[in-house]
Amino acid sequence: MTLKCDIGVRIKQAYDKKDNDALKNIAEKDLPETLRRLEVFHKAFKNQWFAENKAFGFEVQDIRIGGLMERVKTAIERINDYINKNIEAIEELEEERLFFDGRSSAVNGKGMAVYNWDMMCTANVL
Repeated sequence: MTLKCDIGVRIKQAYDKKDNDALKNIAEKDLPETLRRLEVFHKAFKNQWFAENKAFGFEVQDIRIGGLMERVKTAIERINDYINKNIEAIEELEEERLFFDGRSSAVNGKGMAVYNWDMMCTANVL
């Protein structure tokens, strides 16, 4: 989903620049459109799944896609709370960004440890 792929980066950049207009635009336009597209995707995926597969296993997709939809809703709420001065800061955006594989810098060539979402939210490996 092209709209979603960099939205976290754009939120962080706008937040760091204290660009409330950009944050408001993301919360009022981009994130709701992302949520709408996710809902359309979920419905289409569910229809396709049940047309081609047994019902077993779709609960994992509900967890994954449903979890993502809830995260989008929370992002909208957190940004709006910040813009409306209900909170002084968005704590999760205040934290230093770390490399996902444990490196301390871009040149430090440690091996990668990737923890995939599909292995965390299901009992079986897909």
